[in-house]
Amino acid sequence: MLSWERGAGVSAAIVAVLLALEGRSKATAELEPDRALAYTDLIWQHLGEAARKVLENMLDLREYQPKSELYHKYIRRWLEEGRSEGMAEGKVEGKAEDVLAVFEVRGLSVTDQQRELILSCRDPDRLDCWHRRAISARSVEEALEGAGS
Repeated sequence: MLSWERGAGVSAAIVAVLLALEGRSKATAELEPDRALAYTDLIWQHLGEAARKVLENMLDLREYQPKSELYHKYIRRWLEEGRSEGMAEGKVEGKAEDVLAVFEVRGLSVTDQQRELILSCRDPDRLDCWHRRAISARSVEEALEGAGS
């Protein structure tokens, strides 16, 4: 039976199990980070709810500091990229809401099609242009002119 140290990472625990199952010793086994990540993901997908809870309870995520090369090489980068993408997406959504707010404050009626066009736009420059135009345009159509509205 394996003994787990409190604070051991789930990925490290899963890789250790895999190595034991393969008959390799921890001292001599080296697993490429890509393979370790793939194994971890594969096993995690197939764990039952009870097994997941046991693994999650092994570490206190509020205090855990990842130490593995796998984490630092891949997972942290992906988390940072995801955070950056999320922030950029939030800014774009905010710009779209700003365009709609200007139309609302000015009392200009926006059709469902125009609303969908504005909310689905992911081009921050176009949204900035629409925002500036919305301030003085005589109509929503004029503000969105050339956008296929």
